[in-house]
Amino acid sequence: MNAVPIYKYACKTCNIHKKEFREADQRDIGLPLCVKCNQNMQIELSSPGVRSMETYDDYHGLTIVQDQNKMAGDRAQDHWRKVELPRFIQENGLEEAIKNGWANADGTPKK
Repeated sequence: MNAVPIYKYACKTCNIHKKEFREADQRDIGLPLCVKCNQNMQIELSSPGVRSMETYDDYHGLTIVQDQNKMAGDRAQDHWRKVELPRFIQENGLEEAIKNGWANADGTPKK
């Protein structure tokens, strides 16, 4: 299964929100620009999400698709804990991550 992480962005100036699906090799292409003010948008942290890029297999049934989606969701959540949360803390500070309920006082992710 080919799962693609869903990234959410917000413009702090215009309060415009945007979602993007990015492959792993596209993660470092830079932040998108706001369509209104042309400034870099900031990454918003949220529950990890993925979108399946494959279609449902009628022969194997729904159980296989659900299992694949759970595995993809687990991988996305692991990526969020190891990569996105530390990056958010570095860019916005630990206090912001604690305030949003994503991190403990020692910087570890909340479960």
